Amino acid sequence: MARTEDPRIAVVIAAYNAALTLERAVRSALAQPETSEIIVVDDASTDVTAALTESLAKADPRVRLIRQSRNAGPAHARNAALNVATAPWIAILDADDYLAPGRFAALLTNAGDADFIADTLIRIPDGAPTPAFTPDPRVLGPISFEHFVLGNMGALKGPLDLGFVKPIFRRAFVEQHGMRYADMRLGEDYEFYARALALGARFLMIGAAGYFRPSAKAHFRRTIPNATFRRFAIAIAASLRSARSASPNGARWISMRRAWIVACNGGA
Repeated sequence: MARTEDPRIAVVIAAYNAALTLERAVRSALAQPETSEIIVVDDASTDVTAALTESLAKADPRVRLIRQSRNAGPAHARNAALNVATAPWIAILDADDYLAPGRFAALLTNAGDADFIADTLIRIPDGAPTPAFTPDPRVLGPISFEHFVLGNMGALKGPLDLGFVKPIFRRAFVEQHGMRYADMRLGEDYEFYARALALGARFLMIGAAGYFRPSAKAHFRRTIPNATFRRFAIAIAASLRSARSASPNGARWISMRRAWIVACNGGA
């Protein structure tokens, strides 16, 4: 942690009708010594998600509940949490996922000057033990904008699914660039990471696996609806324009723009 020695992390959980899994997610975050706050945003649930969060908050003051008046999707819920978070690092945790013990310590130990640092997301079949993990050498070390968008669009040798990782990231970076999640219900993570990379974020992948996703969520939709992709394109193109105006390195901007054009055309 070259820029700061403060290891505090705010865990952001967007929750909609998550009563069956939320406690597991929250307790996995509470078990991380670096967790200073857990902000659960109830996205107008119709079950007991809010009541469960209130119960968890009574047991541990690090847990905080924000209630949305209408269901607006995970991006809107995460933005509500980002607006009130105080820790120098942010971690996104889905309400039906959970963290391995020691995950945050491993990420922070390797963070260096990174703005975003991630490990591998592991998909676990129901009732199965945690599988053995072998790091993919294609996604170790620094991740560039080009590597990120081409890998996710399949222009490299097989899709890398980097858009599904859940890095911790520096709150100072997103505040400096006025970043919030785009208003979309699908692919908001991918768009957020690509936009950060276009704006110059240092993104690092380490050879560990500390984020677990149950098999019920293990089958991801591979086809992005046209309307969603248009939102991707508009947001990321705007970030590339910002990068061009902010950086004197014209060759760097051209490389990013070329990668995005190739990705938009399916890797052709």
